[in-house]
Amino acid sequence: MREVSAIQQKYGRFSGFLLFSLAVTVMAWSLACPARASAAVLRACETFTTSVLPSVFAFSVAAKLCIRSGVLPRLPLGRFFRHLGLSVGGGVALTVGLLAGFPTGAAVLSELCSRGEISRIEAERLLPLCNNAGASFIVGTVGVSFFGAAETGVVLLLSQTASVLTALLLVGTYGADVPYTRRPTCSVIASLTSSVADGALAMPVICGYIAVFAVFGEMVAGVLPPSPLVRALTQGVLELSGGMAALSCLSLPRVYRLALGGAMLGFGGVCVFLQAAERATPQGLRCHFYFRTKLLQAALCALYAILFDRLGTLRYAYGAQIAVFVVIFTIASVKNKIFFKKSVEKRKGMLYNRNENPCP
Repeated sequence: MREVSAIQQKYGRFSGFLLFSLAVTVMAWSLACPARASAAVLRACETFTTSVLPSVFAFSVAAKLCIRSGVLPRLPLGRFFRHLGLSVGGGVALTVGLLAGFPTGAAVLSELCSRGEISRIEAERLLPLCNNAGASFIVGTVGVSFFGAAETGVVLLLSQTASVLTALLLVGTYGADVPYTRRPTCSVIASLTSSVADGALAMPVICGYIAVFAVFGEMVAGVLPPSPLVRALTQGVLELSGGMAALSCLSLPRVYRLALGGAMLGFGGVCVFLQAAERATPQGLRCHFYFRTKLLQAALCALYAILFDRLGTLRYAYGAQIAVFVVIFTIASVKNKIFFKKSVEKRKGMLYNRNENPCP
């Protein structure tokens, strides 16, 4: 016990020193280059107000309304979710994450966990898969505003969806045999007012994250080779919207821009991770699955972006894209059906272990 305590204290001191060094570096750079720091913040705020806010706010409020209405779990979706290896609560969180995007997916997952509608282990495995760019952000902001074509946004949206389902197939969540417990819902007025208030309060936080990581990106770019591509990739690793905006300005072939854009979408960025961790930590959810799953999703999303772009030149492009999703769903159904049988036999008459108990 003493050795463990000593290691924890040493790790705590190292983390504190690292944070202090980062803070001092940012302050010193801001004082040395005030014009660049101010320009980065203004550019980030402009990107947020003109591109991110219009596509995120309404979806964020609507997603919270869907959860608090209590209607989604009553829909006949349980069998479909079980084929994917998900519980009803996990399926709802994944759907909202794909439609509304970050940080709504992580917020909904955390709320479902706090209400006891999803097990802890499933929530931890789903956290990276629910933390995605929203449909309106990809098509409207990335496709139309950044790349000037809604078709590009559609290709990236399909690529992200396919990468999430494939990663779900490879990683697994094992929540299909978790019983769903319905909770009493709030009144209409309480649900509406709380959803609007929560959505509005989250917007300045998102803007703050984007602005801070824009400064980080500008600071890091100063010590890297003066290449627009390196700058775009660095910004994309740190913060998605800034990386996409920088990528759209590069004169690269379409297939390369789609592949890099798909990788950025799949990974999401460190900024998005911190937003998800902020919502997951109060519920005691660990983030140790996050980066390994996101790296897998980034590779898959880049590959699917290239594939769907090539299919877009064919006569039966949409049919071929639908066939890809059917193949993913079929494999997932067979895989999870076999696992479900083994899981039931193994756990018959037993409860989940301590790490899989519903959140308190």
